[in-house]
Amino acid sequence: MFKMIEIEKYSCNDRREAEKRENEVMKELKANMNTQKSYTSEEELKEYHKEYNQINKEKHKKYYEDNKEKIKEYKKNIKKKIKKKLENKWKNIKRKTKKN
Repeated sequence: MFKMIEIEKYSCNDRREAEKRENEVMKELKANMNTQKSYTSEEELKEYHKEYNQINKEKHKKYYEDNKEKIKEYKKNIKKKIKKKLENKWKNIKRKTKKN
């Protein structure tokens, strides 16, 4: 168990700004207890996804090959659902415009 202490008073506009500063302080102090970052920038997120996809490329490829038919069926069903949903939406819009 650890004790949380206040390091500094920091004036900020919103929670994200405070989280960003928290990460900076953690990095400066080389904190090792709380290893979860409270803020991740878009650049860091993009880099993470890029690395993740490179590392798991073969695993994803194998999964796709093993489940090709299942994936095709899923995509087909999703397309049908989306098409039906859009058709219903347009029907409702047409009904509303006819009433007015």
